[in-house]
Amino acid sequence: MRIARLDLTRYGKFTDRSLDFGAARPGQPDLHILYGPNEAGKSTTLSGWLDLLYGIPVQSRFGFLHPYATMRIGAALELPGGQRLELARSKGRHNTLTDASGAALPEAVVQAALGGIDRAGYEAMFSLDDDTLEAGGEGILASQGDLGQLLFSASAGLADLGARLEALRRGAEVFHRPGARKGRLADLKAQLEAIEAQRRSIDTQAADHARLTEAEAQAEAEWRAVQAEQAGAAARAEALRRDLAVLPVLARMRQVEADLLALGPVPMPPPGWAEALPDLAHDEAATVARLEETEAAIVAVEAELAGLCPDPAVLALAPQIAAVAALKSAHDEAAKDLPNRRAEAAEAVQIVAGLMARLGRSGGAPRAVLLDAATTGRLRGLIAARSGIEARVRAARTEAAAAADRQAGAAARLAAAGGVVETGPLAELVARLRARDPDQALRQARRQLAQADAALAPRLAALLPWRGSAVDLAVMVPPAPRVPDQMAAGQEAARRALAEAEAQQARASADAARHGAVLAARQTAGRITPDVAAAARALRERAWAAHRQALTEPTAEAFEAALRADDQITAQQAAAGAEAQLAAQAREAQALARLDQAAAEAAATEARAELARLDAELARIVGSLSPALGAAVQTPADLRDWLALRNAALEAQAGVAAAQADCAAAERDATEARIALAGTLAAAGAVPTAKAGLEALMAQAQALCDAGVRLAALREAAAEASRAAARRAEERQQADAADSVWQADWAAVCAGCWLGEGPLPDVAAMEAILTTLEALDRAVTSAEALADRIAKMEANQAAFATGMTDLSGALGLPETAPWPEITARLQRAEAIEAARAKAGAALNAARGKAQALRAQAGRLAAQIEDMAGFFGVTGLGPLRVCLEEARRRQALEAVRAAAQAEMTEAFGADLPAALDRLPAADRAALEADLARMTAEAAQHAQAAQQAFAALSEARRQLGAVGGDDAVARLEEARQTVLLETAEEARAHLRQRFGILALDHALRAYRDGHRSAMLRRASQAFATISRGAYTGLAAQPDRDREVLVALARDGTSKLAADLSKGTRFQLYLALRVAGYHELAQTRAPVPFIADDIMETFDDDRSAEAFSLLAGMAEVGQVIYLTHHRHLCEIARTVCPAARLYHL
Repeated sequence: MRIARLDLTRYGKFTDRSLDFGAARPGQPDLHILYGPNEAGKSTTLSGWLDLLYGIPVQSRFGFLHPYATMRIGAALELPGGQRLELARSKGRHNTLTDASGAALPEAVVQAALGGIDRAGYEAMFSLDDDTLEAGGEGILASQGDLGQLLFSASAGLADLGARLEALRRGAEVFHRPGARKGRLADLKAQLEAIEAQRRSIDTQAADHARLTEAEAQAEAEWRAVQAEQAGAAARAEALRRDLAVLPVLARMRQVEADLLALGPVPMPPPGWAEALPDLAHDEAATVARLEETEAAIVAVEAELAGLCPDPAVLALAPQIAAVAALKSAHDEAAKDLPNRRAEAAEAVQIVAGLMARLGRSGGAPRAVLLDAATTGRLRGLIAARSGIEARVRAARTEAAAAADRQAGAAARLAAAGGVVETGPLAELVARLRARDPDQALRQARRQLAQADAALAPRLAALLPWRGSAVDLAVMVPPAPRVPDQMAAGQEAARRALAEAEAQQARASADAARHGAVLAARQTAGRITPDVAAAARALRERAWAAHRQALTEPTAEAFEAALRADDQITAQQAAAGAEAQLAAQAREAQALARLDQAAAEAAATEARAELARLDAELARIVGSLSPALGAAVQTPADLRDWLALRNAALEAQAGVAAAQADCAAAERDATEARIALAGTLAAAGAVPTAKAGLEALMAQAQALCDAGVRLAALREAAAEASRAAARRAEERQQADAADSVWQADWAAVCAGCWLGEGPLPDVAAMEAILTTLEALDRAVTSAEALADRIAKMEANQAAFATGMTDLSGALGLPETAPWPEITARLQRAEAIEAARAKAGAALNAARGKAQALRAQAGRLAAQIEDMAGFFGVTGLGPLRVCLEEARRRQALEAVRAAAQAEMTEAFGADLPAALDRLPAADRAALEADLARMTAEAAQHAQAAQQAFAALSEARRQLGAVGGDDAVARLEEARQTVLLETAEEARAHLRQRFGILALDHALRAYRDGHRSAMLRRASQAFATISRGAYTGLAAQPDRDREVLVALARDGTSKLAADLSKGTRFQLYLALRVAGYHELAQTRAPVPFIADDIMETFDDDRSAEAFSLLAGMAEVGQVIYLTHHRHLCEIARTVCPAARLYHL
């Protein structure tokens, strides 16, 4: 597939933009350079191509100019077999791919052309940018130069394959890593061991559980009985405390009732009267004082009003005075300014007359001479165009003459050059040979053959003490590659098993001895017989019965001693039971330890036998390879290393064979190129130099091509000169026609005004006339404005004089009265009027305030009299006495109510009975009864505490035997850990097998593509490094092969040890080789590189373009750049490259 045309119809910043890449040229590289500055749309073009193939995403970042619904991309594609496909893509959910007629196309059409590559695959394998190049260089570092990884990542475009594979390996080692003591598997095993130990520690007999359950029930029944006795004693003591607490309350209530009786009946006033009376008395006094002040203020304001005399005559004329005042400033300004304005008006009239005389229109009306704006605009437009038309006519005539002279000179030079045969085929062949450079390829092939021969000898020498040829080495039958690793793993596992068995044997022996010692110690512990325990319990019961009957201090001490003795015996019994249980556990643990010791001895014997078998198998394999290797190969690692050296030697031998084939092919290519070039020279009319080398023939062919280029240039120059002469003649005719049109327009405009009455003025005269008319227009406008202003000033003076006469008559003043006298009289009248208004308002406010104060004083006095009448008294003094008595009675009743509430709360429904018996109660007798009941309650509390301690001990012993579901829960936890172990082990094995499969696939890909792809990458690396490195080679490294760069001075470096910039160049060389490898198995698709030479100098950029040109001989290659110098380098390296500007 290749792109013939890409249409960015409505996409990103583009509108109706089309890039025509043209048809492929047979025999020439299909290389295209797309140039544009930053933000020109290069990356947009690449995204548009991918969106055309795979669809525009739902959220596209290229819909900022055109709405989503209108986005559209199109293309014309050339498919294998010469088929051409026109298609377009719009944004939507369904049927977004259409053909040229707008009919929907299935996505399978494009997918078939792509060979099933998805978008991610296309971006990885057939596009390359600066970020990917850098990631590829870092990938070389991450892979540690592994050959298989590098070859596959270059073909598939997976720049970070090494880092991903290393991350997978680290993830697999989290669960288990051979030889490591820590990890998820070790943690799970530790959990299982802890669960098993806990289960063994709580396992006991069912009979012990039943016995302890019965003991717990009996202890609980005893505790509940003692607790009931304690509750009864506590209730009796509480009743006595309540009676003692209520006695003072009862006495207080009796005293309050006596006080109320002595006080007698008192009317109860409404709530708040006692608090409100002081405020009422204060408000009444304050109101009377404010009323007296207000009445004095009223007298003062009335006196002030009597002294103010108004002037109604001048106040009535206030509007007329204001109107005349408005004319006063204009009158004064006119008196000062009129002489100047009259002089200016006379001067303006003289200027207008002078301008009319300059125009030759003296005596006429100035406004009739002025031109309208349209006529003036047309005249000025014609004046502005005249200079351009005259310059155009002059230039057209001069350039027409010069073009005729150039045409004659070009024809003369073409005639003098003579004829040369066509050199097109020769030029194409020279370009192809320069791009291929067969001589350089032959020299490179010979160098590589010498290097391969030099590399083979040390690799054969590295196989000592084995001696033989490469053929002997090839016919040798080695073991499978995995056998050494399997044997090493087997030996390691057997040694580890032997060490673990010996360690387990030592631990089991120590455990057996330790448990034996514990068992001997437990058997010597003393025990309490059942008879002794029963006697102690009977003694405690008798002591308790005696104490309950006597309740004396000696019986209490006897009961305490019996209780302590019984507790000690019970504790000794519990300790003896625990010792018996521990002894049983010790016997069981000792038996298990002996079993573990026997199993460890068997495992150690088995491990030693396995080590002996593996040693014998290693000796057999080494002997079958060569008896000479017996002393050198002692371990599986030695065998693996020797086999790796053998593989390296075979690889070197294969490299020699491949280099010989490459050298022969390069010699054939150089010979065929010389023959083809000599034949093409002869066909072009040249005689090739006899027995000349390819380089000499190339120089001869280049000289002939240069002559053909010069002749073609002369022909093109003559044709261009003829075309230029014809264009110049036509331009002269157009200039003369434009001049004629201007003359006609000039006459027509002048005929439409007074300018056409005589001879037509030229351009210079017309410019002077228009300037004078502009000055006349300004002068006429100024004269008219001055006349209007003078008339208005004279009118203002007359209006002011009339107004003054009318005001003087109305006020009885003489007509010559001055203006300030009238304004001063008006100001005095207005001030008096304002003062009278203010005083009147103050008088009205004071009268209203006095009336309100009189009403308020009456209301306060009436309210006080109403309160005194409630008690049947008059005046404030008796009223205060009555309110105080009412307050005291209310307080006594509140105290009596509180006492009654307190007694009701204490006795409830029993209050009447309590009131009957409490007055006769003796406080001392009640206190004696309370002391006795408190002591009895304390004794019951101590007994309850002892019973609860016995119950707690019974429950503790029952809980200690584990008779609940603890064993079941531990078994459930054990099964859970086993399931987790199984699941995580399966996941670990899947990941391990996946890594092994990937390693195997990488090795298979390396073995299948090593020769051709490595050879092509080696050539590309030598080219792009400009000979600093002569090529690449593979070197064995334990169970893999690594890539080695061969320097020009004979040294070598591992790929991972190269500098950062050199790793970028190596990755580019590998990608070039990978592209050629893919092109051999599938039809190529367009390869797009986006400014990958940012860090390259000009020389390395030229070599990189030569590699891209080689890729372009296989398929279409498009390079995007914003560097102009790269375009020149590309055209120099590959003349067939096509350049496009965005």
